[in-house]
Amino acid sequence: VGFVITAGEGAQPEGAPAIGSAFFVTDACGILKNAPDADDTVERISRARARGDQIVVLYGGSTMMGIGSRVPNFTIASLVEKILEQDHGIRAVCVNRGIAGAYCQDALNVMMAELHNDQPDCVVFYDGWNCCHNLMLNKFFRDTGPFEGKIPIYRGMSLRHLEHDTILHHHFDIQQVFRHGWRLVGTGLLTSISRLIPFQAVNRSCAALADRFFSLKNNIHFDANALWQSAESEALARESAEDYWRIHRYSKGVCDVADVKFVTYFQPVTWWGEKPFSSSELAYIEASRAVEDDHVRFYHEVSRLRDQEWFVDLSDTFKNVADDVYIDSGHLNRLGNLFVARAMAADLAVRLGVERLNESKT
Repeated sequence: VGFVITAGEGAQPEGAPAIGSAFFVTDACGILKNAPDADDTVERISRARARGDQIVVLYGGSTMMGIGSRVPNFTIASLVEKILEQDHGIRAVCVNRGIAGAYCQDALNVMMAELHNDQPDCVVFYDGWNCCHNLMLNKFFRDTGPFEGKIPIYRGMSLRHLEHDTILHHHFDIQQVFRHGWRLVGTGLLTSISRLIPFQAVNRSCAALADRFFSLKNNIHFDANALWQSAESEALARESAEDYWRIHRYSKGVCDVADVKFVTYFQPVTWWGEKPFSSSELAYIEASRAVEDDHVRFYHEVSRLRDQEWFVDLSDTFKNVADDVYIDSGHLNRLGNLFVARAMAADLAVRLGVERLNESKT
């Protein structure tokens, strides 16, 4: 038994590309499928081993998970699997380990826990965007002391961890408990109305009202963005980039010990790299410039040290693509996923092909 997870449209700046709704299907172990009717990952890996096919595990955040792809068939992992076979003659099982909000430390944690189970031929990290704000804000909060004066911040802690700890802390605050109860009541009422009146316009209106007045989200991420602008941004970016490389070198070392190939693909984002933006992409870029400078500093510092065989910069993937590919700062639509998947597959074909050639000689 798996799960079907849906993601709503959400709010977008006027004129920006439409995200649309998307759904994700997991297998019995909670691992994302590359198609709604695909077999469980354990079964696919077992068959791949029996046939001598390649096993590639791809880690990343919500872009790898598939926000913007609409259906599992158009996620990056699914497309890489198809392209490897159709264009490069390499049969592979590409396991989608994307988790919304995850960054490189989260990928390392999951990889350490599951590497012995998956026993892949290659591990892929697709990151950069989430690493930027998680690493920079983690460093900022560690330098400024406990969050809200009470919640300790430790190295490797992500914004999701901080949001979780904040919610737990608020459970002991009677005012926060009443506020949360009020939001639950309001959200429940609007949900009931949308079910009783099954029209799209009503559903959208109820969702907008719930998000505006009864949101259950923890907004620590956006509050933090305002905080770090008062910090020494250049030093913060440099030290965060050093943490980024430390985590990736450690990940590479773990894979080396397990005799598994490792590669990092530095993901493209709107504010780094070259692309002829469409009018709808420009609308989003103009609406999100508030945090652009800090992100650019981080990407600059990471790219400055990119002379590693296992680090592939995909920043200019869309250099000659005038069509819409971005739906926000880093999430891609299906066309964007296709371009990224082609670039990944072409590089992986060389890495996996060399390995297979060496094996055949021995």
